[in-house]
Amino acid sequence: MSARKKKPLADIGTVLRKLTSPEALKPWADYMASIDPWKRLEIAADTLLGRWTAPGAPWWFYSAADPKNAKIGGFDHEHGLVVFCVDGRAVVEGFLKTSLPEGFSEEGGYVQAIATKNRHKGVGKYLLHAAERVISEKHKRIFLFVSESNAAAQRFYKSAGYEEIARVSDCIKPGNTEILMTKSLA
Repeated sequence: MSARKKKPLADIGTVLRKLTSPEALKPWADYMASIDPWKRLEIAADTLLGRWTAPGAPWWFYSAADPKNAKIGGFDHEHGLVVFCVDGRAVVEGFLKTSLPEGFSEEGGYVQAIATKNRHKGVGKYLLHAAERVISEKHKRIFLFVSESNAAAQRFYKSAGYEEIARVSDCIKPGNTEILMTKSLA
């Protein structure tokens, strides 16, 4: 039996679409609430959507779509979503309940979430790079949190050049530990 070949990044996820409407984000909120870590942390779709679309919310949303269906748009033709903000220091410090660790106090962007429908196709990497490109236009550093229980995501971010700088116990939910990771974009 031959191993199945991965579809190269050039054939999938090469078209970014900036999502702006609650209607475009709702299917992603539903999807994310049904998978870990959001499911394990009991974060409901309405909670995600409410945070994302609140007046003055700082979030940016990019979906990755198959080039041949990108003009059609919509959740059925999208492969993944990245949620991030360009000015993320306040968001990060809100989770930490303190200031950033010494040596990492500069402003930076923040990636809140990456969700993909199919793993190991390069879509997550593509979306992460898209967020990094946007954030690097203003800042030299990017931050994100990853659940301590999510070893696969930790490996993914480490392979992309992120390093752990802090741990936050009882974050989001009692008993949950989140790892703060960062990467220099300089």
